[in-house]
Amino acid sequence: MFANDTVIIYGKEGCGYCTLSKQLCEEYKISYEYRSLEKDFTIEELYNIKPFKTFPQIFYNGVGIGGYAELKKRVEAKITWNTSYIFAVHLLHTFHA
Repeated sequence: MFANDTVIIYGKEGCGYCTLSKQLCEEYKISYEYRSLEKDFTIEELYNIKPFKTFPQIFYNGVGIGGYAELKKRVEAKITWNTSYIFAVHLLHTFHA
């Protein structure tokens, strides 16, 4: 379901929502890269890519979407859509059988 999706998480040490974001990706087997403040980037470097106020900053398929809550919404929406699609296909096959 998420095989073609990529996520980059810009986080920092001690950030609970950064940890939750990584766990969400791992739970749904979403390919992700975690970048850590001061180790992999500076505040200035990230701010030049996307102005922000909080951590984590998440890029989903190359688009800055915000933080953990926005990532969770995207994941849940994709799961809901995929489940609805599978159900609809099943119904079509049932009626055409």
